[in-house]
Amino acid sequence: MMDYQDEMKSVTVRVANGSGVIMQPLANDCFYILTAHHVVEGKSKDNLVLDFQSTSSLYGKSVTIRDIIEDEKLDAAILIIEGTCDDVAHFYPSNIHQSGMEHWHSGYPNNQNAKGKADSCKLHNFNIWLGSHDQNFVEYKYPCHIRQEELDGMSGGGIFDSQHHLIGLHKGLAASEEKEQLGKNVMIPFESFESLIAERGMPSFAPRNFDDIKNEIFNFEDNLGAKDKLQVLLLNIAQCRADILELSPQLCYDLFQESRNVNVYKRGSELQEEDWVKFGEFMVALKTVWGIDVCTHLEEAFPRFQFVQSPRDFDIYEAPKHLDPSLLGVVDNMDVVFVVGGISSKGYRQDVKHKHVPDIAVGIKPDGKFNIARTGRESLGIFTYVNSHYFKDAMLDNTDEIRAYEGDKIEFYKSLINCKI
Repeated sequence: MMDYQDEMKSVTVRVANGSGVIMQPLANDCFYILTAHHVVEGKSKDNLVLDFQSTSSLYGKSVTIRDIIEDEKLDAAILIIEGTCDDVAHFYPSNIHQSGMEHWHSGYPNNQNAKGKADSCKLHNFNIWLGSHDQNFVEYKYPCHIRQEELDGMSGGGIFDSQHHLIGLHKGLAASEEKEQLGKNVMIPFESFESLIAERGMPSFAPRNFDDIKNEIFNFEDNLGAKDKLQVLLLNIAQCRADILELSPQLCYDLFQESRNVNVYKRGSELQEEDWVKFGEFMVALKTVWGIDVCTHLEEAFPRFQFVQSPRDFDIYEAPKHLDPSLLGVVDNMDVVFVVGGISSKGYRQDVKHKHVPDIAVGIKPDGKFNIARTGRESLGIFTYVNSHYFKDAMLDNTDEIRAYEGDKIEFYKSLINCKI
């Protein structure tokens, strides 16, 4: 099993005489290698040489470059590679960098690697950020001076934090004269690659809007029998789904977290496509079942429902044991229902855990708010928790009943949801 430093090295690619980083977008036919524009400048997809670490699942394999997307001003380049790389170590994009936190720059110095070969990947650690540099870049500082010959070839290599985030890519030294370097270097921030991806309409690392994942929300293509029995209900649900297509999943997700005043939570960039789909099904249910206009008045949901993404899998019945109180933050109503994403389905009848202690006023502030983060784990039992799979499982586990119901299918679906919450 690889340690964290080996994981960083395993996603670091030798790109010509520079470096790059493997990233998997929300796509099933390609992945990206991010690098600096100046590393691939003047090269074509047919003559660009790539090589991979021996610990990478791509080691020894030939890959096909579909296209090279570049922006000279941002010094950013994206190689679009045919196929997927689901079995490589996964790092999540982030634009948050904090002084004091350990970071690493990974790459292939030319003085230790043959031309175009990934022989020896090196890591340089640092924890000091110096601020913006020439508008589009960020300056950081190594704890000691590193000679230029030790960094040549590491341009385009990833800048990682200690929590599986890719913060950006190394651009180069901050000064042109060696005597002035003093360990100062420049990073291409990850937002530059996000900007390039959005500009070109390429698959991103998070859906731009629900339209990007609409075909996966309440999708039963893997169960055609269920799809046939549910076709009338799904047709009715489709209208509510259509109403949210222009919404940004990222923005909606963040609004839930911000409403609880939490600073530490699983960032949207860390969610996988399946996580976004479950969040989308919850959003459709808010509109369908409870009539909340999520497009214009999403805040109406906050006192009644909250959405949290768990960093680990567990049975919903163990939510009070496994959820971090700081993740739940501060809520306005002790009757709030927490919908939990990131955990496995146990089926409709096991997807809801009801509160198991009396509704007491422990932790209530004068303004009526309940600070779960401060009260601690002993207060977690007073809330109801719902698995994010619940809204689809209610359909899947009741297909015959839904088909046989002669009245309004939506009303029957509402009853299935509400009878357990």
